[in-house]
Amino acid sequence: MAKNRDRNLWSFENKKNFDRALLGNYVGEIIWKPGFHALSNYIGNRNIDSGWLNEILMESEEGNFEKGKSLAGRMFSSFSKGVHSECLVDVHTILDLVTLQGLVEGTFKLCATLGLVSHFVGFLAPVIERERALNIFLDVERMIEDVQF
Repeated sequence: MAKNRDRNLWSFENKKNFDRALLGNYVGEIIWKPGFHALSNYIGNRNIDSGWLNEILMESEEGNFEKGKSLAGRMFSSFSKGVHSECLVDVHTILDLVTLQGLVEGTFKLCATLGLVSHFVGFLAPVIERERALNIFLDVERMIEDVQF
């Protein structure tokens, strides 16, 4: 994740501070936002029964990218508290079943979404056919929804 939140990304002064984070603002401008835009165009007029895709369609490419960064940050923070809380509090208080279920679901959802979007960028390799990528994404969504804790 990006450490630099500079909004003037392409300024010459930033050449020494170029952030290569997967969810950084540079990669967001080059990969994620165009990918979300292409995905939205691809699924926009189709009638696909998917809560996850509906959430993507409700946001702009900027909104989807910022939401992804925010979710990744929150999940990282929550999981790290669960790992490092052993000396502070009872681990079952931090990572109760409902919380853990939500975190795991969120992780699968974010990874599946970024994986799907990566096939809509146009210049990343390797990629699979868009329809196949979409079907795999929908399969992951169904599997996660069917998990019984």
